[in-house]
Amino acid sequence: MEFRAKLTELSYAKEILYEKMAQFLTARNETDRNAPHTIGNYFAIKTLSNELFNKELESDITKWKDIGTEEINKAAQRILEVNNSFLDKNNPKEIESFLGTESFLD
Repeated sequence: MEFRAKLTELSYAKEILYEKMAQFLTARNETDRNAPHTIGNYFAIKTLSNELFNKELESDITKWKDIGTEEINKAAQRILEVNNSFLDKNNPKEIESFLGTESFLD
C-alpha cells in the first residue's frame, strides 16, 4: 500500500516533487518488510528509475532534477495505472506476493 501511496504522491507533486524524491532516496530500505514507509520509498524509486533511466536504481538527486516535473508525474501515474491493471487482473491476496518481482511491469 505504501508503494502505491508514494506513486500517488509523486504523480501529483509539483513544487515539492524534488524534495519528496530526495526524502524517498534518503529514507529507503529494500529489505525490511516490517518498515512499510521505507520499503515503499525503495520500490517507488526503483520502478521510476527503471521507467525513466532504464536502470535498477538512480540515487543521484541531481539526475532526477534534470528530468522535468511533468515527466516524473506522468511516469509515476503510468506505473500506478499498470499496477492497478495488474491488481484487477490477478487479484493477489497480498501485494507483497508480487511486489519486487516486477512482474506487474511486464
